[in-house]
Amino acid sequence: MRKKSFFVSEIDTPRRNMGAPMNRFLITYDLKKTSSNDRSSDYNKLYEKLSWYNKNARVTESSWIIKTYKTLREVYDNLASVLSRNDSIYITPISNSPLWYNCLSSDEKIREVLN
Repeated sequence: MRKKSFFVSEIDTPRRNMGAPMNRFLITYDLKKTSSNDRSSDYNKLYEKLSWYNKNARVTESSWIIKTYKTLREVYDNLASVLSRNDSIYITPISNSPLWYNCLSSDEKIREVLN
């Protein structure tokens, strides 16, 4: 059984007031269908969690970038709370100079998250 985690919204985080730099992460996932279950509600739960971050952009069908004061572990715990044990997720920090082409979000939205 997966441990449920409590997630404080971006606005309420104490690090924001301490001048800490924001972290940028790439998140990729694969929500695997089990038997004949409809996974659309699972995707909606994950999309809702990803949208909680003040700066976010969906770059491909199964990947997002976010900018947050949260740590890698905090982001993982938040997103993992809505995954089933058959699902996959990969989260990694983003370098200072990523490149992209033909993403779902506009170039402006992606730049907003990365800057």
